[in-house]
Amino acid sequence: MTDLIIPLGSSQACEPDVVVPKAATLAILARAGLPGPEGVCLPANAYRLQIAALNFEEALRGLPVAAPFEARRLSVAVRLGLYEGPMAAPVLDALHAAWRENGARWGLAAVRSSALVEDRASANFAGQFQSFLGVGEEAEFLTAVRACWAAL
Repeated sequence: MTDLIIPLGSSQACEPDVVVPKAATLAILARAGLPGPEGVCLPANAYRLQIAALNFEEALRGLPVAAPFEARRLSVAVRLGLYEGPMAAPVLDALHAAWRENGARWGLAAVRSSALVEDRASANFAGQFQSFLGVGEEAEFLTAVRACWAAL
């Protein structure tokens, strides 16, 4: 695996600022020997790489101070870009490799979005993003990843 795909049972997956708090908690429990789901995580840097590949980095830096209309317009543009734009080659390659290595073993997979600010002591965003259950083909897997990113 690459640093763009992190196995859920790895020590790197225990880092909430890398893979999000919810995944880190699952990784910590798995490493402690408790039963839990098998899977992989796309770290925050995969999303950032995709945003950069779509040339949205600069526009998103100014988002907190943008006018409401401009912020909504940018939000729609980013969502459409994440759904329809070309996927950054390193991310796409890592996703293909993850599916080919694990897809048959997973059978029907779940793809779930989360965020670095989700499930913190001061905030809980449970259920606000996207989850896809019953993902059984590589094309569905890639589409679900795009949709999860767009939900952010």
